[in-house]
This record gives sequence, C-alpha cells and structure tokens, in this order.
Amino acid sequence: MSLIQKSLDSKTVPLDCKSSDITPIFKNGYKINAENYQLISSTSAVAKTLEPIVNAKILAHLQSNSILSLDQHGLLLGKSVEINLLETYNIINNLLEKGVPVDLILLDLAKAFDKVPHSRLRAKLSAVGIHTDVVKWVKNFLTDQKQQVQLFTNNCDKVTSSFK
Repeated sequence: MSLIQKSLDSKTVPLDCKSSDITPIFKNGYKINAENYQLISSTSAVAKTLEPIVNAKILAHLQSNSILSLDQHGLLLGKSVEINLLETYNIINNLLEKGVPVDLILLDLAKAFDKVPHSRLRAKLSAVGIHTDVVKWVKNFLTDQKQQVQLFTNNCDKVTSSFK
C-alpha cells in the first residue's frame, strides 16, 4: 500500500510531511526590511501530492452539489482573480453607462485562508456534507505543522530557525 493511500485510509498525515523549509528570497529595497523578501516554501513530495488530491475531491463535492456560488472565482479551473475583476468592471461600467449610481466597498482578503480558524473550517466542511473521514484528515493535516526558515549568509553558510 502506498504512503498516500495509507495516509488517506488512516486519516493521518506523517509528521515529516507536515514540515516545510521556508527560504526568503530578496526582492528589492532595504535588506533589513522583512517585507522586501519573497518567501519560498518547500514541502515534501508526499504533501504536495496529497493536498491537491483531497482538494480536488472536496471541490468536486462542492460543485456537484451546487454549494459554490456562481460568483466564486478562487481555486476554480477557468476562473481567476483577473476574470473576477474584469466581470466586476463590466458590471460597474454598464451601470454607470445607464446613469445608475454605484457604491463600492473594497476588502483586502489577501492570505484570508491563513486567518480562518481551523475549527470553523472543519465545521463548515461538515456542514456542507464533506465525509467525516475527510474532515478528520484535514484536521490532522493542519495540526502540528512545522516550518523551518533557511537563511544563507554571504559565505553560503546555512542558518536555520524552526517554529510551529
């Protein structure tokens, strides 16, 4: 039995698969400013294989049961932030051409998923009919994740710092 099948059957993810190396790559500006770095995450091949399999199954369930709004653009094949912006622009432009006043409320949802409480995510998955075994796997996947930052000095020496 493959490690992937074993993980799905046991509803657990091996600890080694829950760790990732983060390498900050300098973009521009002052090197002492953390915002001037792009963070590149390297995760295990098993985790990179497992996550899209489970994601595809969840997404298929949501789509086949018409749970997602037609306006949903995130994580859907053939839809994107750019397409969403173009559709919004067209709606606003058509209204303005007809003389209809338009009010906008703009929200920055960047990295919104990182801020979702895991217990609320699991409750939502259960509420929309995601199988209990999948919810248990997701819970295990999100628990005890570890990241290790890798920095390289000018002498190409590697410096690491671990955190949960």
